[in-house]
Amino acid sequence: DDLIAFAPWCEPWFREEIGSPYWQRCSIAARRDGVRVPALSIGGWHDTFLDGTLRNYAADSNPRSRLVVGPWGHDDWLTHLVGDRNLGVAGSGDAFGLFDRELEFFSAAVAGEDPPMAPVSAYMLGARRWLELDAWPPPGAEAVSMPIPGASFAHDPASLPPSLGGRIL
Repeated sequence: DDLIAFAPWCEPWFREEIGSPYWQRCSIAARRDGVRVPALSIGGWHDTFLDGTLRNYAADSNPRSRLVVGPWGHDDWLTHLVGDRNLGVAGSGDAFGLFDRELEFFSAAVAGEDPPMAPVSAYMLGARRWLELDAWPPPGAEAVSMPIPGASFAHDPASLPPSLGGRIL
């Protein structure tokens, strides 16, 4: 109720069933076939909406569309600092030249030309550097499952531990 009071536009998110006409109207995938312009999809490894960003890019059939995935959360700072982690200054939007790349992308899109950037630019967290790729997922990438053995723990919902990472909004 606090969220709805703060952002009343999100109320249908909690009321509507998955697959309802509301969600069908909201679905970008349902309208994708009518889109003829290239899209620039930008997300971050720590962005709570990254799965959707990657799915949208994968479903985009326009060869001029581009994907950028940085070390960012879901914010407008696009810094190399996420929480108390320094993910390498090369990962900041400024160091990457993201603003200039956005302008170059949109200029090329308006002119009907190929954007002057790789189809995919992804920041490699451990190496603290950018990769330029022809596709996402990269060729040869494999899904890895890392099962965690069963465990239990006591918790008090009124006294949760602080978050030390994960995707943020």
